[in-house]
Amino acid sequence: MKDVMKKIVFFMLFGFNLMCVFSFSKNQITESFTGTVCAMGNEPFVFPGIVANDGRKFIVDASEKVKKEILIFQGKNVIFEGEVYFLDENQNKIFVDLNNEENIKKDCYFLLKKYKVID
Repeated sequence: MKDVMKKIVFFMLFGFNLMCVFSFSKNQITESFTGTVCAMGNEPFVFPGIVANDGRKFIVDASEKVKKEILIFQGKNVIFEGEVYFLDENQNKIFVDLNNEENIKKDCYFLLKKYKVID
């Protein structure tokens, strides 16, 4: 009976450890860069975009409240922090590293985590 209990406890601990490993294995690449906010789209469907200082353009992915807030800062230098992704043909988010240029697609989105106006 003790051997069975030891095996059960072992497999429960093993399963718990395995769950922990897989739950923390998401590859999150936080990017930080300076750029300006620009308005994209046509009225009444305007949404914020980001033009990085190196010329790359991103569509902002954030809550509606944050989108309205950052549209106020059009033309000002802002430090953005978040994650870059594009949508594949099945509308799945594929997060990419900005340092790997071959991953950059035409319509990149920026999942905005933080921003700070610097001027």
